[in-house]
This record gives sequence, C-alpha cells and structure tokens, in this order.
Amino acid sequence: MESIVRKPLLLVNFTFVNLLEYCDVINAAHACENDYRHVIIKGQTLFKEHFVTDIRFKSDEETRCHYVQARVKAEMKKRSAYNVTGVISYNGKVIEGECQCAGGCKPACCKHLFGLLSALEDYSRKEMYAAPTDKIQTWHQPAPKPISPQKTKDSFSCDKTGLTNFDTSVSMSALAALPQNTPIFSVVQADPEKLTSDIIFYERTIPFVG
Repeated sequence: MESIVRKPLLLVNFTFVNLLEYCDVINAAHACENDYRHVIIKGQTLFKEHFVTDIRFKSDEETRCHYVQARVKAEMKKRSAYNVTGVISYNGKVIEGECQCAGGCKPACCKHLFGLLSALEDYSRKEMYAAPTDKIQTWHQPAPKPISPQKTKDSFSCDKTGLTNFDTSVSMSALAALPQNTPIFSVVQADPEKLTSDIIFYERTIPFVG
C-alpha cells in the first residue's frame, strides 16, 4: 500500500454525510437503529489529537474502491495502537470498516474507525490530493513547540538557599599562577573593582579540572 503523504488519494467530495450514511450500513448489518453520532465525535477527537497515524491506501480500478488502512493509538494506552481498515468506493460511500479493538468487528462502529474516516474527510475537504508535496507532508502534523531562549545566567544559576557568609575573597596571585588560557571565565581578565559576589560565586561553583 502507498502512504497518503507520498501518493495522492483521489478521494473527492468525501464529507461528513458519508460518515452518517455509513452508520445506516452498520444498523442494517446488525438489525438495529443505534445513533452513532457520539462515536463519530469521539473519532473526530482522536483525529484532532493526532491519534491517527500512518495512513496508507490501495486503489482498485476493477472494484472502483479505495482500500485504506491506518494505525490508531488507543486512547487510554497511547503506546498501544490498533490496525484499522476501511473500504471506500470512488463515489465516497463507505462500504465496510474493521478494527482490532473489541468493537471493531465487520462492519466496525468504533471510534478508531471513525478517527480514520474523520482524517479522510479532512483530507478530502482540504483537497490534499491536489496539494504540493511540501504541504501534504506537513498535513495533520503536530505544530512544533516554541523554545524560549534562556539567559546564560539562568543556565548556570545555582540554588543559594542556606548559603550564607561564603568567602568572596579571590587570590589573584593563585589565579596568575594558572596555565595560560585556563577556561575560568573572565575573572583573571576582569577589573577587580567590577567583581561582584555573584560573579565570584559562579566561578567557585564550577570546579576547575587541570
């Protein structure tokens, strides 16, 4: 099967109505009249929260159907995932669906299947089948979290709790005896009048390895 981000799935005009019509297929198969709209909503939530991954498909000209599969993470155990499959005709009718979960027997009526169908509805509505490669590869990918720059002083900050009356004196003769270019910040070159207790404190909290 082909990945949906590598090859376009020509699923045109696949809408929410097709999901509702599939509910009629389920009721007819099970001889019941259940309302599955709450399950559809749960499936939409799974899609929006990126539980649906690795969507693949194969199109068959003889049957005029798309055979679609995906991995859908379990809602309570995100490390676990179910294999979900669906058959959709070229005109958008959902023929059948199946899932590995307890409610996934054919025709499946579980939230995992509706998660996959919700992904396909979003894909079709946004016409991703006609989108350029760079756009399709970022389709339904979590937005990167911004990284806040951190001040150097904060990076090297130490907890001063309980530290009182620490010695702030500096032996300049001892510093002068160190090898040239010793990585000890700028204390050797610093103007003694500009030395602060904070600067000296940081110098003394980082051990020198000779």
